[in-house]
Amino acid sequence: MSDFGVFKWAFLGSIGVEIVKILDDVRSSVDGKPPPVYHRWYFWPLRILLAVIAGAIAVAEGPNTPWVAIHVGASVPAFLRLISENPPNRSA
Repeated sequence: MSDFGVFKWAFLGSIGVEIVKILDDVRSSVDGKPPPVYHRWYFWPLRILLAVIAGAIAVAEGPNTPWVAIHVGASVPAFLRLISENPPNRSA
């Protein structure tokens, strides 16, 4: 699979995570509307940037199939959140 193919599938996997989250937020809201964060001007540019980062990480990882690229892209937001909340121990 080409680097562009990997990037594309990982990008879509990352965006797919956000779509599922939006749908869950709408279902659980009282008024059936998405939370205000989705209407803030900075949310979507940053979310697209996160999907681009997911695509770049997937290209670096080099998966062989679209399905694996989707999984890599979908996991990048959670992975980045995890490492940002738990920085490495530099004293070791």
